[in-house]
Amino acid sequence: MLSIFWRLLIPVLLLVLSLYSVFEIGRIQPQYQPLLTYLPYPLLLLAMLLAQQFNRLRVFAAAGLFMLAFITVQLGLQQPLSEPRPFFLYTALSLLLPLNVMLLALMPERGIWSRYGFVLLLCLLAQALGLSVWPEALLQQPFPYRYLFDSHPAQGYLLSYAANLLFALALLITAGLLVLRKGETEAALVVCLVAVYLTLQLFSVAYISAILFSCCALCLMYCLFRNSHDMAFRDDLTGLRNRRAFNEKLRSLAGHYVIATMDIDHFKKFNDRYGHEVGDDVLRLVAAQIGKVAGGGVAYRYGGEEFCVVFTGRQSADACTVFLEQVRVAVASYGISLRNQASRPPSQKQGQSQRGAAVKAKTVSVTISVGVAERGVELRKAEQVLKASDQALYKAKKQGRNCLVLA
Repeated sequence: MLSIFWRLLIPVLLLVLSLYSVFEIGRIQPQYQPLLTYLPYPLLLLAMLLAQQFNRLRVFAAAGLFMLAFITVQLGLQQPLSEPRPFFLYTALSLLLPLNVMLLALMPERGIWSRYGFVLLLCLLAQALGLSVWPEALLQQPFPYRYLFDSHPAQGYLLSYAANLLFALALLITAGLLVLRKGETEAALVVCLVAVYLTLQLFSVAYISAILFSCCALCLMYCLFRNSHDMAFRDDLTGLRNRRAFNEKLRSLAGHYVIATMDIDHFKKFNDRYGHEVGDDVLRLVAAQIGKVAGGGVAYRYGGEEFCVVFTGRQSADACTVFLEQVRVAVASYGISLRNQASRPPSQKQGQSQRGAAVKAKTVSVTISVGVAERGVELRKAEQVLKASDQALYKAKKQGRNCLVLA
């Protein structure tokens, strides 16, 4: 949950600052206030350009969606909502925006130049075309459950029952996906949903659409920057911090710290025997256990089957060995089920008929060796501490593996 909090922190702060700006707009001199209506255009366009550079379809589509929505507000919603055309456009936006954001949250990230991107682009263009040519008079005709789409369902409340239901459903699904995936895009979409909801609900407030759609653009750009940081400093296979992040950490270490180096025992033989696909599964499982290390340790994938854990603070190496021993025991006791490729059915039809039948899978386990060193009188530099922990790891290998040696 802490990772979700950090992902939401900056977007939520941007939203709070935007709302504060909405109600402090009077501090800007009147002749400069109309310039705010132009602010979302460059920001949303910049978000689209950045998304194109990073090949992020969902962010690109979200920025395009908000651009179309803001253009609709500026061109078609500058008259009272009591008139047919503005009422139709407002109702359509209140229904289509949560539906589209929910769709973007649900769909996988496949890149802009894919069939997903092509279909999504066609959907957005079809909706924009529909808003421009759809006869608003149809909304005035009586039809079942029409009251669900009327505005003012309660005193001082602008959105319809149907719009409120869709926004609640979209927010629930997007927030659920954020908890499951812990992704930056989901975090940005959650805050954008709230911003769009407030825009439509407080629609009569001056410049609210310009400021909150600008907030959406900033949230999307922040999401892209966070994604680029993860791409640079996260290992793709295990999800742990990578060698680059570890080197950055070494350069910033000061005071007292402990470095532990870990290696999967006989991993090359295991890889040769069971294949690289199973080997990758083993790396993920071992990394997941190392990533749970207690005591404030931070785990890194150093390279190949080697991992490092850094403890900062006043803890001694002896105190840290307790937490590292917990990891070593957890890895050794974890049974890994091997997928038997030879027993796979030759056809999909046979596979479906056998689905649900009990299959006894072969289970194996792996072990790790650990070397630990701490900064002291003789080991002053981080490179020296790392070398000492690596030498301790070599001693653990010589002592029979699946053990911990303190330098």
